[in-house]
Amino acid sequence: MLSRFSIHPRRPASTSRRQQPRPPFPHNTPDDDTPASDYHYSPPVPRRDDASSSTSSPFHSSLGSPPSMYPGPAFTYDFTAHARPASPTPSVYSLTSSTIERSFKKVAGRFVNARSDVYGLPADDLEVKRLDNQHYMFKSIWGSIYFGPVEEVLAPSDGPQKAILDLGCGSGLWAIEMATMFPHCTVVGVDLAPIQTSYIPPPNFRVEVDDVNLGLEHFEGQFDLVHSRFISTGIKDYFGLIDQISRVLRPGGLLLLHETDFRAYDSKHEIIEPVEYGHPRHAFLPHFLAKFRSAAHARRGNLDAAWLTEGWLSEHRAYVDVDTFDSWVPTGQFFPPECQQENVVGGMMRNDLTAFIFSCRTVFEGYGAPDELEFLERNVLAEVEAARIPMWMRVKSVWARRRS
Repeated sequence: MLSRFSIHPRRPASTSRRQQPRPPFPHNTPDDDTPASDYHYSPPVPRRDDASSSTSSPFHSSLGSPPSMYPGPAFTYDFTAHARPASPTPSVYSLTSSTIERSFKKVAGRFVNARSDVYGLPADDLEVKRLDNQHYMFKSIWGSIYFGPVEEVLAPSDGPQKAILDLGCGSGLWAIEMATMFPHCTVVGVDLAPIQTSYIPPPNFRVEVDDVNLGLEHFEGQFDLVHSRFISTGIKDYFGLIDQISRVLRPGGLLLLHETDFRAYDSKHEIIEPVEYGHPRHAFLPHFLAKFRSAAHARRGNLDAAWLTEGWLSEHRAYVDVDTFDSWVPTGQFFPPECQQENVVGGMMRNDLTAFIFSCRTVFEGYGAPDELEFLERNVLAEVEAARIPMWMRVKSVWARRRS
């Protein structure tokens, strides 16, 4: 019988248990005898004091505000859209009002990046909060923020300083945590928009504002670990990106990818296809996700990457030791009361979905009839909140080593 909430890793004989994700609940992997001390731990990242920050839920409103401006630069940015200096280099731009004006545009009441028409989700304070909460959700599920031989790859050596690249870093929280955990490493985050964060960045972390669709030639041979999470909606050629990353990585370096296919699944891990309203198996979430996939494809996003990354990496001659696992995340609190941990995760995913549904207004702008979209949004929000239909979403995690 399939677990209600599960991670299914593929564990080759040559891979140690230390490299595997922490199982979310003991009953899912009864044969896992890994001691708790063997799991990766990431310390909390200090926040900056901000008396003006609101304590209300980030999901109460569909309107966003531009990135927050804190007294003094939180950290600075490299803007490389027009001139691409060799990296790593010192950051040279602070986030100022003029920077905000040229980096963002307003769509459907939210601020989105002004650099790429492919990635259409917002880049404002509400989205930063959603991404931060999403980060903590997966950290809670996995018990870690990385998988594979990360510690081995990033171990100090006599060679060049170890370096980490986070593509599509979003709020920057994953990169900031990695910079805190590995202070001997340089950590570079790349994103389309200069999003501020309420976390204090360590001195070995910086952000570059750039569109990875334009190429990564300026990063070739400079990183030991390349990471990305849920960037497929903004990538036109995902296989081409994987190929470029093979040249960005140093020999023996590690690539770690997480993607979702934006589909709903049933308890047997079978896709729930959209069916007409009134059908016994009708649900609004599959319809909403299908609409999002269609709109993202129209923007030239590559949403099939979650299905294809393992094969692409296995067939690419530059990569070896490919490994993967699936995470099945419940979309709500539809478990019996005694399943407390499952319901906690379901509640976190429900909140993420609720915020994501509001965020999709910027993707749907000009795509479909407004009354149809409003009807779909209203009903999918009510469905997710009620959690009467058990549904799961699949996250594919893949990692591979650069051939030495």
